[in-house]
Amino acid sequence: MATGSTQRQHPELARRNRHRIARTQPGAQQRLRGHADRSTLFLIMARRQSGMARLNGSDSEKLRQILLRVFTFKQFGMLLSDALDRDLESISLADNKEAVIFDVIAEANRDFWTDELVEAARKVRSREASLYAFAQEHFGLGIRTSEVSDAALERLVVKTSSFLNIMQWREKLAAIERQVARISYDIAEGIVFGTGFLVGPSALLTNYHVIQALEAQKAQASDVRVQFDYKKLPDGKVDDGRIVRLSTDWLIDSSPYATADSEVDPVTLPTTEELDYAVLRLAEKVAEEPVVLNSSDTNAPSRGSIDLGLSPAASPRAGTSVFIVQHPKGDPLALAMETQGMLKANGNGTRLRYQTNTEGGSSGSPVFDQQWKLIALHHAGDPDFSELHRPGYNEGIPIQLIVNLLKKRQKYGALSA
Repeated sequence: MATGSTQRQHPELARRNRHRIARTQPGAQQRLRGHADRSTLFLIMARRQSGMARLNGSDSEKLRQILLRVFTFKQFGMLLSDALDRDLESISLADNKEAVIFDVIAEANRDFWTDELVEAARKVRSREASLYAFAQEHFGLGIRTSEVSDAALERLVVKTSSFLNIMQWREKLAAIERQVARISYDIAEGIVFGTGFLVGPSALLTNYHVIQALEAQKAQASDVRVQFDYKKLPDGKVDDGRIVRLSTDWLIDSSPYATADSEVDPVTLPTTEELDYAVLRLAEKVAEEPVVLNSSDTNAPSRGSIDLGLSPAASPRAGTSVFIVQHPKGDPLALAMETQGMLKANGNGTRLRYQTNTEGGSSGSPVFDQQWKLIALHHAGDPDFSELHRPGYNEGIPIQLIVNLLKKRQKYGALSA
């Protein structure tokens, strides 16, 4: 090469040199002040020193999707040049918006100015809630009320929870209260307690293990007490409710529990024939009778029953709410709720696990989602009773599996008889 000749520097090297110089010049911080207030500037500089100005792969993709949605190709180029004093062509030579934004985020990550990019975009699109949320979550960049719409000041913290119609929610709970009953009977070892709920005019669903002593002839069906409306009143007094007996042909159908249900580390999983349920026939069509709340009530609603056919076919998502209406320890009716209670199904979907609390006597309780849709028949808890073990879950039988087995055995129609 001749002395004094001029050689054009490679664009990539030129870009890196220019940015390296810019970061060492006083003007670099001055440009930053052009698009951020002083508190934001301090936050950005602190994060850059600690290495927090970089995003991981999934967060980079989330930012890319936001920028793709809120900027046109031309607007994004202007954001870089006007707000950040950066030349788009020195960063990316791509001819489409998707690739350009990808290249810019990658470059910003490498050279620790992702926070500048987010803060600049946040100011230009001051009413875009997703940008404010992203800036706050990843860089702690605050929201100034004067710059943002009301929508951006509110956050959905738990995405698996929804807003509820309070009137409908309350009315459904009131109906369920009338349909859940305490089951009790005496055996030589003491009193057996359980919970059951109406699934037809005289059909009551509970666990097989709740009535197992009857089949073992430790008690007679005529000894069983099914007690509706057994609950504590607002004044603290207990309403003993109404006791109904079993019919002489009291067993409509049943399915045993699995050996695996009592094993800490089961070798096999429960089958779809091991669902721990019993459908009992009551001596009266109690679901059709009116429930009179006071003597002046001339238009009392019928007790009603829970329609198994309305239960969702799919398993609920992890993190969704789980409500259980129950008689824990044989006590008056109670509601246990966990807003993020759902954990997961077992390996073959024959059990649902959740964190909502239960006690002895809760077996046979209906398990609901937050919309009061019946999702499971509660039947047991974590079988590990070792001294230092902290219980990890309770579990129930998916209602859809019970419906499927009843239909397979041609017993489903008997619920409405």
